[in-house]
Amino acid sequence: NIPSGIDLTSGEYLSGGQPIIDILETKFITRELPVEWIDINNPGDPYIVTPNDGGQIISIASSTAITVTLSASIIDVGFSCKFIQSSANPITFTAGPGVTIQSLNSLVATGGEFAEVTLYKGIVGDTFILTGDLA
Repeated sequence: NIPSGIDLTSGEYLSGGQPIIDILETKFITRELPVEWIDINNPGDPYIVTPNDGGQIISIASSTAITVTLSASIIDVGFSCKFIQSSANPITFTAGPGVTIQSLNSLVATGGEFAEVTLYKGIVGDTFILTGDLA
């Protein structure tokens, strides 16, 4: 609950000099998830996304191009994770049976070494949204 008399648009500050809106955003609006960096070298092809990947940063280095497959119904709405291409070989995202991948211009591969993409599970059926450094 926001105390009465506080105008969030007025730029009011607490005695420590921190804006009230910053404190409210930190405590009540943002949600911090535990994030783990996972290095994967030469994973089996395809790499299949699982619920355990949620909230993670997955760095993939491979001596060949790698495919990441998205499976239907095992991932809950609100799921997200990041992938980083840590070698010269691209990561291509493919839809398993019943899955749809949506992205800008229908791009589904990382754009080059050190490219970062984020994968989100949408709210409509088994739809995933892919954003970031895509080619």
